[in-house]
Amino acid sequence: MPPRILILGAGPTGLGAALRCVELGYTNWKLYEKNPTAGGLAGSLRDSKGFSWDFGGHVFFSKYKRIHDLIQTLGSSFFISHSRRAFIHLFGLHIPYPFQQHLEHLPQDISRLCRQTHATDTEELSSGKDFKTWLEKKFGPHQYRIFFCPYNTKVCGYPLSELSSTWMDQRISPPSHIEQQKNWGPNSRFYYPVQGGMGGLFQSLAQRVNDFIAYDQEIIQIDPINRTIKCQSGLTDSFDMLISTGPLTKLITALRPNAPETIESSARRLRWNSSSITGMGFRGATDKKATWVYYPEPQFSFHRVSALSSYSADVVPDNNPDRFSSFLCETTLVDSTKVPSSAEILSNLYNTNLSLPVEHKELVSATQIFLPYSYPIPTCDREHHLSILQSFLESNSIYSRGRFGGWRYETGNMDHCLLQGMEIIDRLLLDKKETVYRMP
Repeated sequence: MPPRILILGAGPTGLGAALRCVELGYTNWKLYEKNPTAGGLAGSLRDSKGFSWDFGGHVFFSKYKRIHDLIQTLGSSFFISHSRRAFIHLFGLHIPYPFQQHLEHLPQDISRLCRQTHATDTEELSSGKDFKTWLEKKFGPHQYRIFFCPYNTKVCGYPLSELSSTWMDQRISPPSHIEQQKNWGPNSRFYYPVQGGMGGLFQSLAQRVNDFIAYDQEIIQIDPINRTIKCQSGLTDSFDMLISTGPLTKLITALRPNAPETIESSARRLRWNSSSITGMGFRGATDKKATWVYYPEPQFSFHRVSALSSYSADVVPDNNPDRFSSFLCETTLVDSTKVPSSAEILSNLYNTNLSLPVEHKELVSATQIFLPYSYPIPTCDREHHLSILQSFLESNSIYSRGRFGGWRYETGNMDHCLLQGMEIIDRLLLDKKETVYRMP
């Protein structure tokens, strides 16, 4: 009999694995999802007023052919294509993104200061340097002080000196070839579902494998010795190989009492942050000047605002962006950080007043979503602890993948996660090498 594969979580990684099983004609598998719908951290919800809200500022893009091939199966009318119009709010101005490629938009004296100490790519930077040192040497002390330090500290919630710089390849634009890189980045052109918000993508993919998905089944215990799982409902199942796509820390907790203290100790050393997502829906036409804006300055409680209603008409009531507009505001939370109120978010939005002009619009809906896991933090000791954890798990035929399963923000986008799911099935069933998630 072929080995029994269990998949935990119907987010992008779990669905990628599920879809690959079906593609290969493999049937001895089951997927367990704790929520009533698929999507995970890439999901969406529709509030009582008719606005749709994503669980974060999600847009879809990919460089991978396998992902493009998958997306094309949804049909040419599934997505709307957009050009990124992103800005950074500083000094009462909106500086085009990426910051380091648009210094000419800063006030003249500040622009001159940044250019005088502009570092270049010719400087050798050891991969072992911390993120703070990497940024200071890469962009110079003034760009670091004005933008890179306040924004990255705000979005991460941790001192940058505690973070590694080994994850930066596709996340920060280098200072070289400035004129050629004004539209740098894989998301310079992105896609968004016509219907259902970003969660609509994963709802559509899940429909292809729904016969294999058990919804509303939260896993509370995993026995690596007897190779069984137990759900909160009392349901049990056995496995030969287990693919876990939820947070690695929660996976280790579910293994108790069969996880040694050394394993639990490494899991406790992993760091992450949480997010408060505040959706603000207004009566008034959608403004399409910006797709999203970054806010490094401390007077704004959020670090990013996405003009969600400019992506698709379906996310506002009556499919009518001429009458309604919506903005998704993301705030990082660490430990006991106070969750900003809707009133505070609204006041902050009114003060943005350039690319997101909401001051003359009537508030219709305010929806807050708490995400206990938002960004896995790439601390300097992350690789050491991941090596210990992943080696232990794989010795027990457990494979932890995905944004928080693999605990790598650098390969935590939706396309990365879909492909991680596909590739772990290829490894287990076809003995192929994984290319997206690299073992520590």
